[in-house]
Parts: sequence; C-alpha cells; structure tokens
Amino acid sequence: MVASVRTRIEVVRDAEALGPRVGLSLAEAARRSVARGGRFRVVLPGGSSPLPLFRWLAGPGVGEIPWSETELFWGDERCVPPEDPRSNFGSAFRTFVARVPIPGDHVHRWMGELAAPASAADELEETLRGLSAGSFPPAAPLFDVAILGIGPDGHTASLFPGRPSLDVTNRWTLVEPTPAWEPTVPRLSMTLPALSASREVYLIAAGAAKREIVRRVLLPSPEPPLPAARVQAHEERRVFLDTAAAEGLPGVDRSATSEPGVA
Repeated sequence: MVASVRTRIEVVRDAEALGPRVGLSLAEAARRSVARGGRFRVVLPGGSSPLPLFRWLAGPGVGEIPWSETELFWGDERCVPPEDPRSNFGSAFRTFVARVPIPGDHVHRWMGELAAPASAADELEETLRGLSAGSFPPAAPLFDVAILGIGPDGHTASLFPGRPSLDVTNRWTLVEPTPAWEPTVPRLSMTLPALSASREVYLIAAGAAKREIVRRVLLPSPEPPLPAARVQAHEERRVFLDTAAAEGLPGVDRSATSEPGVA
C-alpha cells in the first residue's frame, strides 16, 4: 500500500452487522461514481465473508444501488460450474444477483466451468483490456470499488503468500493451479495490479480467528507484506472488521471510525 493512500478502519459488533455497514458505504460510492461517470463498477469477493453483504443487497439495500448503471466483477473464481456450491459467482447469484434488477450484460463472471482454466482467464482478460482501452495498468481506475476478504493466511482473491502469482505485473488475470487453501481446485484470479486499479478498496474480515492475520496485514512488520496488504487503491483503503477481528488492534475505537497510522 502506497503511503499516500489513506486507510480507514471501521468496527461493527459482529459479522452480520458488516452487511449493512459495507452495503451503505457501497451505496454511497455508487452514487458518487454514477454522478461522476455514469456507471459504477464493483469487484466482489468470494467465500463466506461477503454473505451478510449479499443478503443486505437482496433485501434492505435493493433500492440503494443504481443497478442499471452497475457492473459486477469477481476478484477470483474456483474452476467449477456456477451450480457447484464452491462457485463464487454461483453463491452470489443465488444470494443476491438473481434478486436485483441488474442488466444481464452488466454481470461479468469468470467462466470457471471451461475445461482449460487459461481460456477462462483469457476471456476475462480480453473483457478488461477492452474496458480499459488496452492500457495496463490503467492510469485511471477501472473499478470504483474492489471488495476483498482477508484469508486465514493473508491471501486475498486467489493470491497466496509466496506464490509466483504475486509477481505477475503484465496481465489483469491469472490461473492459480494449486491454491494453498480449501477448496484446492484450480483458481482464476485478478492480479495485484488489476485489483489495485480501483478507486477504493474495501477489506473485510470477521471473527477471532482472523485477529492475528488482520494485525499482520494492517500493522508495520519486518516480514514480507501479505497479499492483502499489497493491494493498492487510487484514493482510499477502507477496512471493515467486527469486534472479534479488531480485538487488540492499536488505535481502534470500536465505537467510531478511526484512522490509525497503519501501513
């Protein structure tokens, strides 16, 4: 994370409360983006962390997002069909995408079911290069918000610590053939420069099991930075935690947004 980018930390009572808190921030960003450029592009995370947000989007928040101007992308995907319970897109589709009035051609999913993962990566690569007029990394943000989880080992999307994928700097997409975390099917992922081509980055984590890894991601350390700490943003990084994940984090006032001097 570059030093000039501000990091804000917000803490809520529990994992379920992250849904409306992140959702309301997303709605505010959507309104700003549509006013600025007529569209809102958001990168969604996979796994279980975003499920409270997805439930909010399909329920109380359905009228808060300008769906006709919104485009959805996913930071990563498992190489399985959409109906497979391991599919990030499938989970999002069942939980909220099928329940909101977003145009079908605004949903840019990975084709995780293709027999050749590289072909699926190349397909989204072509889409993103088209949207960015071919420049990489683009000088201006391609995405308005990228929402990312923090894995138990500090991975984000399907970018794992110590893997060659962290050094890919000339593409939007890549294949991770042997992920370090379950499920261990091959993965498709945006690269670090691709995720960093975002106006704002939201990092979300919940639960006591994430407490130590959150500290490693947010606080200065002599160790090499974890993947979640390496995602940059053009304007701001926002970190959304529940009280269990934030326990003991220096400078955090759980009753209000705070901005400690983290890296």
